[in-house]
Amino acid sequence: MIFLSTLLLFPDCSQTTRCQSKKTILKEYWDEIEKLRRDLRAAREKNGVIISEESHEEFQRNAEKVNELEQQLNGAVDRLRRYTEDLLYMVQLYERNGELESRLRESRREYAEKVVELAETNDVLNKHIEAIGVMRKVDDMGAADDRNKDIFDAFVRKAHAARSEELSKQLTEKLAEIKQQVAAFADDVRPLLTEIRNTTSDSFEKRVQQSDKNAAEAKKTCSGMAETLKMLMQHVEQLSVKAEENHQRQLIDNQNTQESILSTINAAENVVQSVEDVIEECC
Repeated sequence: MIFLSTLLLFPDCSQTTRCQSKKTILKEYWDEIEKLRRDLRAAREKNGVIISEESHEEFQRNAEKVNELEQQLNGAVDRLRRYTEDLLYMVQLYERNGELESRLRESRREYAEKVVELAETNDVLNKHIEAIGVMRKVDDMGAADDRNKDIFDAFVRKAHAARSEELSKQLTEKLAEIKQQVAAFADDVRPLLTEIRNTTSDSFEKRVQQSDKNAAEAKKTCSGMAETLKMLMQHVEQLSVKAEENHQRQLIDNQNTQESILSTINAAENVVQSVEDVIEECC
């Protein structure tokens, strides 16, 4: 009865295994089988006793029942063996299923981590690409600034040369004008001197007056020439001051442009350094 009740409870192995291990269940099964075998063996060995014919017939019937029970027992043992093998196989499948579920959970966790890592790597890559674009823009700006600087320097040199040429031309014209005035003065004075030499018969007072007049005219002419030279020198000095101011202003503008370029390059280098730091932290 214990064996049969155990067999009836066998399909619900999931609840039984919660309280007992597999070895304990199998041991109980085999103990019950051995007990039944011992009872059967003891029943067979009980011979040589004088009994009645009815008791003998009953004993024969009991022996047939014992044989039948033995056959049933052997069948039950075979079924138990198959059930045991199936149980072991199901236990292995259950353990395998648990391992696969654990591996599946681990794979899902690793997949989630890889997705996060991929997103972070993508963000870092985008920042790196943006930094490279900024560096290229800075390089293009530097090249453009160099070209503009060369063009501006050429323009300044050309303008300075043109201005110097213009000043030289103006000075040459002024000097030519002064030479013409001096020549005209010489031409005006020379007849007067000749006339003074030729008019020796005139009175001394007349010659003194004429000489004073000529001296006054010469002084006036010289004063005009001196004033003209003074104005010319002032004009030349003003032009020189303006040229120097333009040159200083250009130097300041060039220095400011260079400082702006250096500031932009430093900012780009800081961006690149921060991107490299982020990449190193991610790696």
